[in-house]
Amino acid sequence: MSADRPIWQEFDPSTFTFVGRNDIAVNWTIDYRCKNSLSPIKKILLLGSGAVEPFTLAALSSDFRVTAVEINEGLVDLANMVKRGDKIPWDLVAERSLNPGRPNTDFLDSTKLKRSMSVLKDLGSLSRLGTDFDLEGMSVSPNVRDRVTFVKTDALSALRVNPDRKHLDLIGDFFLRVNINKHDSGPNYSASMLRESFDCLGENGMLLIGDTGKNLPVTYRQFSYFNTLGRLNLTSVVHFVNFGSGKTTSHYLLATKLSDFPGSDAIKQDLRCRLKENDTLRKLSPVEKRGSVMDQVKSSSEKINIAFVDSGKPDESSGWNSSGKQTEALGSVVPEAGDELSETVIFPAQKPHLKTC
Repeated sequence: MSADRPIWQEFDPSTFTFVGRNDIAVNWTIDYRCKNSLSPIKKILLLGSGAVEPFTLAALSSDFRVTAVEINEGLVDLANMVKRGDKIPWDLVAERSLNPGRPNTDFLDSTKLKRSMSVLKDLGSLSRLGTDFDLEGMSVSPNVRDRVTFVKTDALSALRVNPDRKHLDLIGDFFLRVNINKHDSGPNYSASMLRESFDCLGENGMLLIGDTGKNLPVTYRQFSYFNTLGRLNLTSVVHFVNFGSGKTTSHYLLATKLSDFPGSDAIKQDLRCRLKENDTLRKLSPVEKRGSVMDQVKSSSEKINIAFVDSGKPDESSGWNSSGKQTEALGSVVPEAGDELSETVIFPAQKPHLKTC
């Protein structure tokens, strides 16, 4: 896989592109760092960023400086138009953000856009984006767009030559590895991405990954290979969906180079309470077991991986998985075609309007 390939991401029918998809998880990370007296996030690198998310994430904080890595020339062109002050209609964003074989309704459905705007409003970022970031299209205020820089290249190349190497506060790899790993050479490439990401992080830097249940065992295995470079501290399921043609889950993973991950005991306790109190999660009959990242490779291949927490200290990691097999467990949560649910386990619900309680 090389940067010479014009578009090496492949997209299945999905919701990979909706406005504000990963903003809630990034906001959780901001709050976590604040609560645990870690330095605030300033330098962010987004891998496979698309044209919209770099701006919505930059609007979360006036401290953010976002470098957006995107290999798709059409999307970079759109982003540069926004940076010049143009307003881009959502139908043009949809046309460029192609999901082959289906219309990109995430940017065309007014109901979906209204929900996204509501998320941005609740996060406080919508007002910073400006009044022309609305249901018609995307225009971004100068004090946000000037803090975003686009780099047209592939993810691994961007990591290897990054000028902020060893000083990045946050790297976002949001569902990019899912698409990369569909290629035969993909897992080797994404493993190199993981290794280089750890080398780019600052002392308290964090790597936030968006993943799917199907790809999760590959990601767990890669973390087990590179556990001397950094630790996978948290994994959390955030979404369940039944496409009709198949069922899947979405997850966030947070990794650091911290030898002690503060607040992990409180996270575990809160997680256990949620698993007992939440009707949807109880349907999965969660089972907690002590074990390493490597133990989760097999578990997540067979069961729904609900969560994983590692304090950074030896022998203090635990994983939570469904008691039943993936197909059976997913059938209990999203039994019918078109069913979707988002739940809070560690990270907040990915789609708050679908949260049951």
